[in-house]
Amino acid sequence: MLIGIDLDNTIVCYDGVFERLASELELPGHVASAGKQAIRDYLRQQNREDEWTLMQGKAYGSRMDRAQPFEGALEFMACARDRGHALCIVSHRTKQPFLGDPVDLHAAAQKWVRDRGIDRLASVFLEETAADKAARITALGCDVFIDDLPEFLGRPDFPAKTRKLHFSPSGAGEFGGTERVGAWEDVARLLLDQ
Repeated sequence: MLIGIDLDNTIVCYDGVFERLASELELPGHVASAGKQAIRDYLRQQNREDEWTLMQGKAYGSRMDRAQPFEGALEFMACARDRGHALCIVSHRTKQPFLGDPVDLHAAAQKWVRDRGIDRLASVFLEETAADKAARITALGCDVFIDDLPEFLGRPDFPAKTRKLHFSPSGAGEFGGTERVGAWEDVARLLLDQ
């Protein structure tokens, strides 16, 4: 089986990075500690969209080295490889942030993956658009794809034959033909304990 996995917010957990960035912006403590989504929502409600965009550029670029893998992600990947499954990471991110310092976001992701040995477990593909990401998944022929964005899994150009797993630690429900998984142990149960 070829298992495709998204990188950002699926393998990489940015909660701590966003919490530190929110503290640097002196956001209220209850917002800073509530996670990425709450920080984004707060800044948007305050008409501070540019600050959110700058924060994302830092999190996915110069501060990505401070992000941690989600609990169980690396163990799942190693176990899947040991059981003979092929793995690929297919992610979409621009080469540089929309605002702020012109950091190479692809280089930051590649370094993060390399520093954790993930490049020895999976092929890595970084695409600049969601359409390119969907085309890559189709070209690779992924049997299953795991992603945190249900809207990506629901795209009309997402390959119809690929099983969709929506990675949602927050507990959001199923979305348009996807199966929700709340943790990497759930992924392991679904894909490896068969």
